[in-house]
Amino acid sequence: SLTNSYLSLRYPIPLRASLASYQRHISEEVWEMKPIALADSFNRYNPQYKSSINLAKDSTRNGERFIAGYYDLSERKIARFARGIDQQLAQKNKMASQLAVINPSIQLQYLFNGLAHTGRSDHQNFKQAVVSFQKKWKHYLLRYQLAGIHFTPTELEQLPKFKLENPSNNLSIWIGSLSLWLGAGLFLLISLTIKRKI
Repeated sequence: SLTNSYLSLRYPIPLRASLASYQRHISEEVWEMKPIALADSFNRYNPQYKSSINLAKDSTRNGERFIAGYYDLSERKIARFARGIDQQLAQKNKMASQLAVINPSIQLQYLFNGLAHTGRSDHQNFKQAVVSFQKKWKHYLLRYQLAGIHFTPTELEQLPKFKLENPSNNLSIWIGSLSLWLGAGLFLLISLTIKRKI
């Protein structure tokens, strides 16, 4: 509890409500842009779709490239804003890991979280995997959407699939908790020594 209080005071994280508010603001701001400006922005950041440019269709509101440009620009602006929050969170997690070394209860919690893959690093790994998959999925679909072509039955079977890789293994977790085991062993040794003297 004391450790969490210290971390909250030392590394305050902005509320996610500020991110949600920023998303709403950006959503409205980007939607009000001229269709041709959104299409140009999309084309500049996504040159791989250059072959499907159609100025007549791309300059209309609610056209395929307008929608693609809307989501593309919104995502880039929101990602820039969220990067600051993620950096603050990474600093807080780093300090929490350093403080865990001196606190056996936190160290034990880290051990259990590591075994169950529910710790802070696992959460970050999951978020990165989701973002990576979302980009892969988006670009896979945009190839078809912007060209105006449909999936074949074979292509439907080859849609990208989400797969989460867990980078930490149980051996690294046990080695990371070595000081906890050494502390427990030392405590038992001292207890036995005192018991023999009595």
